[in-house]
Amino acid sequence: MARLDGKVVLVTGGGQGFGRAYCLGLAREGATVAVADINEDTANETRAMVEEQGGRAIVVPVDVSDESSVLAMRDAVDQQLGGIDGLVNNAGIFPRIELAEITKEMWDRIYNINVWGSFIVARAASHSMRQRGGGSIVNISSSTFLTPPTQHAAYMSSKGAIMALSRALATGLAPHNIRVNTILPALTGTEGVMSEPGYQMWYLEQRAQMQLIKRTAGADDVVGAAIFFISDESAFMTGQSLSVTGGTGMQ
Repeated sequence: MARLDGKVVLVTGGGQGFGRAYCLGLAREGATVAVADINEDTANETRAMVEEQGGRAIVVPVDVSDESSVLAMRDAVDQQLGGIDGLVNNAGIFPRIELAEITKEMWDRIYNINVWGSFIVARAASHSMRQRGGGSIVNISSSTFLTPPTQHAAYMSSKGAIMALSRALATGLAPHNIRVNTILPALTGTEGVMSEPGYQMWYLEQRAQMQLIKRTAGADDVVGAAIFFISDESAFMTGQSLSVTGGTGMQ
């Protein structure tokens, strides 16, 4: 048996980048995947890729900063797949903005999507998990929290908030047999990252020299950590953070 046979896993931001890699990896381990994204076209591309490798997936549209949209997403997964066993809380934005250029509107948008969005998605999914007898939530922080560049003050602080949020959720949801853990991925040249002004491959290669493993990360490098946290192999782990960063912060 595959490690995730019989489990339903919701992945936000599943239409590209890390989210797509999570969906494909989880499906290879037997999970039925709900691909949630604000972009239904890319989400459908991910669904087709899951089906091509023999897995099962559905698409659920969502704006993670809008609570009514999040609740509609949760209800759609419950109705179509019977409930949620695992959540990879991946959706987020990562603008590279100089300190002097950060505005209140920019700050609020980053926090509305990255922090508020992570919270309301986790809260909604946990309601479904309670009906299933428990579950596992994986929140996504970032290696920028360990070695912060000045262009990431708002983003980095939002990812620090997610680490604190995970600990609070782990405490609050433990009585319901719901585990909450966090992954800190390395900066990776995904579609979303490379679409932001200022991100070029030379910058990622420069950042890679701050790691012990001196190569740029790929989205697949983080998939194993998500599978581990969703699976029963981590059944006695909650409130923990796992850095998948090639040794960032060790130099």
